[in-house]
Amino acid sequence: MRSRSVAAALCAVVTLVAPLGAQSVRAPSAALVGLYARLMAMTDSRTFDPGLVDSAVASGWSPL
Repeated sequence: MRSRSVAAALCAVVTLVAPLGAQSVRAPSAALVGLYARLMAMTDSRTFDPGLVDSAVASGWSPL
């Protein structure tokens, strides 16, 4: 019984504290989405475009 109350208290603390550490997420620009799409097409075709890869790395958008 005590483990349930401890688990419930822990769950409540996590639920209340988690949003405090969350960062706002910005939507990527249309240019970044296009760059991502071109990068995905490159990988699907199993070709290598060094200029495209350089653009993706230089974009600074973490998924790229």
